[in-house]
Amino acid sequence: KGLKLLNKGTKLSVTFKDPLPINYEDSTEQILEQIMDAIEQSKKFKPAPSISTEGEGKREELSED
Repeated sequence: KGLKLLNKGTKLSVTFKDPLPINYEDSTEQILEQIMDAIEQSKKFKPAPSISTEGEGKREELSED
């Protein structure tokens, strides 16, 4: 069906990388980690959570009224 852009006037850019050499003798976890790194979706590409002491120890309870 193709791609449909929600915002008109938006420039779409696609970059194809070189083929990924995969050793199929590796474990599933190792292959998945290699793929996640290649598509920049592994933990090392995600921003570190910010450390905040504001509001620490406070909890709100929601009532079901």
